[in-house]
Amino acid sequence: MAQDVAQLAIQLEQLDARQARALKTRRGGGPLRAMRPFFFGALLGAGAALLYAPQTGERAAAPQRERIAGKRHPGCPDGEGHG
Repeated sequence: MAQDVAQLAIQLEQLDARQARALKTRRGGGPLRAMRPFFFGALLGAGAALLYAPQTGERAAAPQRERIAGKRHPGCPDGEGHG
């Protein structure tokens, strides 16, 4: 029984030493290290959006520009488009 207790104490000390080493290696980097997965995901998402975009930016913006140019400005006396 005494040998078992001594063996458990040794194993506990070894476990504590391993845990202390693991904690030392995990420290450092601060909050930026914690944000690393977020930034990686944002870059990955931006890349996927660029690859799977249905149109170029110019082609996508053209209909909106035409629609805005065709709107009538309520303050104009002749009611012509404002743009």
